[in-house]
Amino acid sequence: MLKVFSRGRAAHPLLDEKERVRVLQDIAALESHRALGELSRWLRSVTGDDGMRDESRAEIVSALHAAGRVPVRMLAREYLATARLTKQQEEHLWGGIHGFYAATSAALMRCALGFAPDASKAVAQKGRVVPLAVQAMRALGAQLKWEYMRYGPVDPSIWANVARVYGRLDGAGIARTAVRESAGSPTRTTTEQEFARIAMLGVCSLGSLLPAQIDTADRLAGRFARGFHVSPDPDDEMPYQIDVANGTPPVRRVGGAAEGPGVRYFGAERAHERLRALREEVAANGETPDDFAPGAPAPAETVLEVIDHLAHYWTSHLASRKHPRHGIKSRLTVTWGFEGVIDALDPQSSLSFEKNPMESWIVENASAGGVGALVPSIPGEWLRVGCLVAMRPEGGRRWLLGTVKRLTRIDESSAQVGIQTLARAPNAVDFRLQSGNTTSLSTETGVLLDPGYTEAEVPVVLRSGIGEPGRTLVLEREGRRTQLLPIAVSARGPGYEIVRCRQLVRSE
Repeated sequence: MLKVFSRGRAAHPLLDEKERVRVLQDIAALESHRALGELSRWLRSVTGDDGMRDESRAEIVSALHAAGRVPVRMLAREYLATARLTKQQEEHLWGGIHGFYAATSAALMRCALGFAPDASKAVAQKGRVVPLAVQAMRALGAQLKWEYMRYGPVDPSIWANVARVYGRLDGAGIARTAVRESAGSPTRTTTEQEFARIAMLGVCSLGSLLPAQIDTADRLAGRFARGFHVSPDPDDEMPYQIDVANGTPPVRRVGGAAEGPGVRYFGAERAHERLRALREEVAANGETPDDFAPGAPAPAETVLEVIDHLAHYWTSHLASRKHPRHGIKSRLTVTWGFEGVIDALDPQSSLSFEKNPMESWIVENASAGGVGALVPSIPGEWLRVGCLVAMRPEGGRRWLLGTVKRLTRIDESSAQVGIQTLARAPNAVDFRLQSGNTTSLSTETGVLLDPGYTEAEVPVVLRSGIGEPGRTLVLEREGRRTQLLPIAVSARGPGYEIVRCRQLVRSE
């Protein structure tokens, strides 16, 4: 190792080009998680070296950042492709990826702001400042995305850093200077475009999506970021605002425009039109772009669901809530999963030998469409968006059926959830499965969301894979024989499907 002394101490080893090449080669031979850990360690050491020249720091950080692209992609693919991670697996994969992006964003920020300590120097060093600022914003956006995937809590310092980078370049008048997205890339971007992408995702209630859907939402935002607009002046097409001076998260504009030199208004009306056009294309062809998933192409159904979710937030004419919320404080008994729901609704029909334990949550607000609740102690690995829950209000006798639609971690042990009510009088029933002229002797338990089942179509909650095409559900009850013919799956979640069925009723 080359020893060079500066200011009375040894220089950073990666200043020696031969040593840097050796270190990067050694890291490339490591397993992905270990590689990211080593890269993060080197990035932190370079960021904290106050004796290093800005030019040298930027060169080393860029090399370390580039070396992390392959291992971070490998770990992300494993994280998103695994249907059910254990808590230990989730901590292992998530920690490696998030730690790398945190170290990368801090290093790139120091490089960019080191060249741009003030507006005049930022302009003079524009060719160096802007590419570094764009990559810093990308790393900050990735850091935020992975915090969304774990459903928070989001570190407020990330928003402060986003505002700091954008504010420094905006103040110098170079936030709209375009550079290539990466070396050799045919497309160009700006610091403001990356800022708008981060801000738009921040108002899209990503806590209502699954991790793979959050990744798809981020890819959609990247594709249509040129249709996002940021301005210091309020406009009807910009329903959101963010205070760059104070580094606070973006919020929806309510009432008049906020005052302050650091307030920026933004919206996605132009991107909204292109998003709807993509929806029509995907719905018509049943195919999605290859770049919408880290591994195989994302299913069209998943992409359409994410597009519909984003479209709700990207329009300039934001919809008000369907049902007003009312603040209350009460207890809610909860059990989860398909078997847990059957245990609660009809214990005699349950096939589980070990009954799911019941949780006591605290209802904070309620509406006709559902409840918002505090989970004082996160109950293991099952709590996730899309999970089926049976819930019984304090003092009530009947169970309600719902699904977790929003999840936000408050800290490592507690969380807030939004639960959409599916049925206020769910009914567990036993079906026989009929294929052709053959009817099974054993029964399969499902849940009727409409206990009266008088309509031509009824929704039924079934175990995953039960409501297959060509299979009929036969229900004999109260002197009549009902055949339920599955039409389509309207929703899916861990271990269950909600199937729309056409019914034929015959008297015995």
